[in-house]
Amino acid sequence: SLTASSTSVGVCDDLILDGAGATGSGGRALRYNYTVIANSVNTDTTNVSKALDVENALNNGYGKFRVTVSASDFPVGGDMLFKLTVTNFLDASASDTVSVKKLHIPAPAISIQGANPFSTTTSVALTLKSTAELPSYTCLNSALLNSRMSFVWHEHTGGFTGDLADTSRNPRYLTIPAYTFSALTEYEFTLVTYMTDTPYINNTASVVVSVSQQSLVAIIEGGSYQQYGRDTSFSLDGSSSYDPDNEAGSISYTWSCAGATSGANCSSLTMPVDNSTL
Repeated sequence: SLTASSTSVGVCDDLILDGAGATGSGGRALRYNYTVIANSVNTDTTNVSKALDVENALNNGYGKFRVTVSASDFPVGGDMLFKLTVTNFLDASASDTVSVKKLHIPAPAISIQGANPFSTTTSVALTLKSTAELPSYTCLNSALLNSRMSFVWHEHTGGFTGDLADTSRNPRYLTIPAYTFSALTEYEFTLVTYMTDTPYINNTASVVVSVSQQSLVAIIEGGSYQQYGRDTSFSLDGSSSYDPDNEAGSISYTWSCAGATSGANCSSLTMPVDNSTL
């Protein structure tokens, strides 16, 4: 996977592109190749493209998993799509992209850690973690007056009913308890970071959280192997079976029997209909 130090870069900030999450090396070196195209007709990618070519040629053409695009190469107001292609020793390749804009003003560098979209399930507690760095003023004739930053989380689909404030001691983190999400649903979270004394110096980062549905868990009390005498009646209890997503509604039960050894026959058994006990 490809990540950027920020998807909206302040006017004085370098851009860091990181492909450390790439897999499939088979224990051997991966070849990293970065390219760029303009997302808008007014964006000039010439200097950025040249800088990436230099990075790609390093290490005998294997490139680097992490590259830096200097602030001077990325034109102000530019909107670019960066692509990382990784190739292993079998010449199998995979690619990922990230879009980045260059702002006209300083801005905090902010990103949300992990994949985007991020996959999870409703039975797992989730903490979204962000990294944030102070805006750089190195290219301007001014300075940062106060280093205090504020953080505000938002959710844009409207389907999230959990808390968005004060969920963690660290305001850069959003902690979401288990069973807050609904299965088969996507949520979009955005973190707004701004300088507390100058709120117009701000930046945002977003992540889509995709909640998948889990399979039901069938449990027969007493374990998977049980032994009874041929003249002994017995019962099997499946009432501990459960839905890990804890969705509304009841669980239906269907019992079946198959002979596990030669000569075993289930024809004399009557299978209950929608009953947790056999």
